[in-house]
Amino acid sequence: MEETLKLSKSNSLANLSNSILYKYGIKPFHQTIPYIDELLKNEDKKISLVLLDGFGKYIIEHFKDYCPFIYSSLKYEIDSVFPSTTTASTTSLLSGKYPIETGYIGWSEYFNKYDSYIDIFLSKNSLTKEDIYPNVLNLLKYESIIDLINKTKKYKARSFLSLDYKNNFKEDDLDVLFNEANNLIDYYDFSYIYVSEPDHLLHHYGLNDKYVYDIVKYLDENIKNLAKVHPNTLFLVIADHGLTDVKLEYIGHHQEFIDSLEDKNFFLEGRFATFKVKNKKRFIDSYNKFYKDDFILKTKEDILNEKILGYSDTINKYAYETLGDFFLISKSDMCFINTLSSDLKMHHSGIKKEETKISMGVINL
Repeated sequence: MEETLKLSKSNSLANLSNSILYKYGIKPFHQTIPYIDELLKNEDKKISLVLLDGFGKYIIEHFKDYCPFIYSSLKYEIDSVFPSTTTASTTSLLSGKYPIETGYIGWSEYFNKYDSYIDIFLSKNSLTKEDIYPNVLNLLKYESIIDLINKTKKYKARSFLSLDYKNNFKEDDLDVLFNEANNLIDYYDFSYIYVSEPDHLLHHYGLNDKYVYDIVKYLDENIKNLAKVHPNTLFLVIADHGLTDVKLEYIGHHQEFIDSLEDKNFFLEGRFATFKVKNKKRFIDSYNKFYKDDFILKTKEDILNEKILGYSDTINKYAYETLGDFFLISKSDMCFINTLSSDLKMHHSGIKKEETKISMGVINL
């Protein structure tokens, strides 16, 4: 996926997930990856898939001297899915399906039932931040690869998610996460370990902050320890996406652009933004005047016909609902924001290779 909207049909996170299903005797939903299939053939090895949020190929390259263990383990490259954002990519990885099939496309999605845009992972109104009840995730339920592996009754699987380990001082307590994974992964044939960093810090501090260097060193040390303590476990270390430096563009910057919109905001993602439009000609004219050098313009029909959200003819009801009339997809460093208070330094979801390319570490082969 070299700076293009064309998602790999055979070498993405969705394909990786299908290779894992195939390993455990479960019929894949989509193509598997032959290299991964071969890696997973050893019946004597347990498998642990470790996802470091945001730690894409070019982020690892930048920090290679601070993560020597992970860097030395890199063996393979895959693509994220599109858009390259945690909502879409981690769900594709955990489901074996594409965003168009799952309905998990971006951070903020529109739901007819609520006539609102909702931050789906938080189940909060995207504009007012009010809680949405019942939880909107109830509408987007799916069977995860963990569920499917456990349903075989032959194998046991478990996930360890950093967001499940909170205390009064830390939103995600990574010490507790790694300690629990270290103590328990031997009981499972397959484990999935999700770590929310370095994505969170990169968003707010950028590449060259001490906090980020420290967390990268921390992650490298903890993964090295996991591999040492569990020599009979094959560890696959991946990311869901990378990040790129961004230049923030307030959505209300150009009045003639905002006047063309039905809603005076964008949704999904700042670098993969969808819009409901009340005046199509004015919208297109404004795009050509202000944004054509920074964003690719696509219609809803383009998104579906070109399979940008995945190679499937199955379209999730809620995926369809959230697609606006037009999309602006970033090809530069520009990133839309809905409020002037944003402090984003880096972001993802556009087409740059820094956002879409993922390096995979293979440990204890």
